[in-house]
Amino acid sequence: MNKKNILKLIVVCVLGKWDGYYVQGGQHPFMVFLTFYGNGTFKGFGTDDIGDFQFINGQISDSQEITFDKRYSTHDVSYRGTLVGNHINGMWNISTFCRGQFDMWPSI
Repeated sequence: MNKKNILKLIVVCVLGKWDGYYVQGGQHPFMVFLTFYGNGTFKGFGTDDIGDFQFINGQISDSQEITFDKRYSTHDVSYRGTLVGNHINGMWNISTFCRGQFDMWPSI
């Protein structure tokens, strides 16, 4: 993680709350509070129409690729996306049988 990206993450960390949605038969909104760390990792907690969840195993690469797992009490969902400015979008999947798009951004 280079210094420029770390500075971006520090700004985002101050914001804390992110809004977004995942697509599965329509858009489903979610809200998450994220904490970013200087080593390119992050974690968070939030809620959506399925229930409460945690973001775990959050990683941001030097090439702005984002990966994390969304952990519910009943199952995990894998997410992979791209950080552009302070906007993240990409794809989610549960094993190989269920997948869709997602989009998230800091609340203002």
